[in-house]
Amino acid sequence: MIKKMPNMKIRIEKINGNSAIKSFLNPEIAGHASNGKVTLSGWAYSAAGVVRDVVVKSNGTIFKTGINIFRQDVERHLQKMNFSNISQPLGYKFDFLFTAGMELGYEVNGTCEWIYRLHANDLVEFRQFDSITDLLDTAEGVCGNVYFHNADDWSKIIVMFNGALTPGKVAAEKAIFQRWSWAKHFKHPVAVIADPLTIDKNPIHLGWYLGATGRNALPEMVGPLLASIREKSPDSKIVAFGSSGGGFAAIGGTLLGLFDEAIAINPQVDVLKFEVRDAVDRFMKKRGGMPCDSDLKSYKFSRIKACGKIRYVQNRSDHHHFEIHYRPFRNLCLASDMVDKISFTEYDDEKAGHMPPHLPALTKIVGEPFSILLKKPTA
Repeated sequence: MIKKMPNMKIRIEKINGNSAIKSFLNPEIAGHASNGKVTLSGWAYSAAGVVRDVVVKSNGTIFKTGINIFRQDVERHLQKMNFSNISQPLGYKFDFLFTAGMELGYEVNGTCEWIYRLHANDLVEFRQFDSITDLLDTAEGVCGNVYFHNADDWSKIIVMFNGALTPGKVAAEKAIFQRWSWAKHFKHPVAVIADPLTIDKNPIHLGWYLGATGRNALPEMVGPLLASIREKSPDSKIVAFGSSGGGFAAIGGTLLGLFDEAIAINPQVDVLKFEVRDAVDRFMKKRGGMPCDSDLKSYKFSRIKACGKIRYVQNRSDHHHFEIHYRPFRNLCLASDMVDKISFTEYDDEKAGHMPPHLPALTKIVGEPFSILLKKPTA
């Protein structure tokens, strides 16, 4: 009998921050090992010579695989950093049998530089509850597709939404709760909601919380949670948070009058114009080609609450989202009477692109509207 290998979360450590090799190992993709395998995806460039191979050291043995994917987005990024004449493959993506402490590096001119080390973390198993009401009375746990982390200050409740899930993440757990580990940093309770379309029998990796049939399914998805919150704490303000597809849900839910505030990072505004066409195709196949409320610009802004606020945060270096999603939505809002309810914050992070900032960076970018939600640092 072949023993099935466990699923694991993986922590990526950068062990050589002084390397002249410019590189990126995608933590969203390499952050999980499924059935013992990890998907390594990223890019590398050196001005000193062509980076021809990715090198992996596992249990004392060294393996090599070629860099063979052309990445125009990375070329543009490097050109803005004043690197020129880039005409070689920069990207790679391959599966590898995971071993704790394995290292990844790159070979240039016959010399290997080790850049990353991968560590195994066991998957966190949360206490399961049969009802949302019971879940809200506990310190931490899960009910269905809702994760909850309690806190003392119920004046606000943070509701987070997932962006795209990678194949490894979908396979690893029944429900993935992105940024659940952030919850302990907030002074308010935090709920993270997984999109049912990403965890059903035939999961897709991004569903924008729109559902498989009919109109926007978000009201139905969050209805039981919001009703239980209202019953327990009627005066709580609901703050929705998400990036990418999760940002779409945060803004959409606020425009529908479900939430009091939204903070959205690099969201899609028009789902059907998302640059990852495979994700759009899978979503529309799931819906049988039926249309849905996929464009936030067509929503009735009049449904936003009187106290409603939307904070749209966009990386200028995320070129697709800046031009195709952010600009049209911003122009529409500025031409409407919503200027006092919808604010826009732009920032620059060439390396991250569409990837959302980590918590400390996000706090600096958004400022007080975000920092006031967090616990004060202890001395």
